[in-house]
This record gives sequence, C-alpha cells and structure tokens, in this order.
Amino acid sequence: ELTGLLKESGSLHPEELQKLTHLAKFTEASLRAIETQQMINVYSQENDNKYLLQIPLLFPEGVRTGEIFIELGKNGSGGEGINKKCHVVMFLSMDKLGDMVVDSSLSENNIACVFKFTDPEAQEYFSPFLEGLGAALRQIGYGTASLTSMVTEDLTVARQDCHREM
Repeated sequence: ELTGLLKESGSLHPEELQKLTHLAKFTEASLRAIETQQMINVYSQENDNKYLLQIPLLFPEGVRTGEIFIELGKNGSGGEGINKKCHVVMFLSMDKLGDMVVDSSLSENNIACVFKFTDPEAQEYFSPFLEGLGAALRQIGYGTASLTSMVTEDLTVARQDCHREM
C-alpha cells in the first residue's frame, strides 16, 4: 500500500511524501529482518530450542535494532513435555536510558530479572521502579525470585556471548 501511495505521490505535500518514504523504508527493513529471522529460527528451533529476534525500533533520529534472545527449556526425560523454563535476554538502545540489557528467566511461575545499564544515571533513575514492577507481577500471579539493576561498563561481550550461543 505504501509503494502505491508513493507512486501516486503527485498529490502529496513534500512533508507527507518524506514521512511516507521514511515509513516505507522502515517497513521494508522490518520485513527483511523478519524473513531472515524466520530462516535462522527454524534451524535453531529444530536443534537447540533457541530463538533470536531482531526488532527494528523507530526513534526520531532513525532506526535502531533491539535484539531478543530466547532459550526454552523442556521438562521431562529426553526433552519431551511442555516448556516450563524460559531464559530471555534483550539488548536495547533507548533514548533516555541508553544501552541496556534485560536478562530474565521464568521457571514455573517465578521470574528473576536483572536490568543492566551502561549509564549509572540511567540505573539510578530506573531502580525505584523495580518495587512497583515486582508488585505488578505478583498481582497477576507471578512470583518474583529477584528483580535487580546494575551498571556494567560494556555490553558488547554479553551480546557476543549470546550470538555465539546461537
């Protein structure tokens, strides 16, 4: 639909045309990323029960990519049974919080989560919200094994480790 609108762009204001062109590029990049992820994740699912999702995030200065690594654990001998454990690591680059990692695990109904920031001010800003997050999770039926935040100098090694495991 966006491509059709861009072809008929004679009736659009230059400002609207620029916005549509930007949105079309973002949508096309998103679709390519999804297709690539589908191919990678089919292989990973069959072999390791691991998934990688790269999510394009649109910010005023352009598109940034967030990465989500998911590892599902199975209960039962030989790997059969329903998923009872899940480990999720998200790498994000946010406007106000900067580069951060959300490293979370879900086992049965208990959540453990560590929020890692490269900016000490971002961690200091975020920390007071952990108590409210824990209360909200308990209210919807989850137990919170731990919710913590910390500052780390570099997230590159953690990201490389996750990619290597994939």
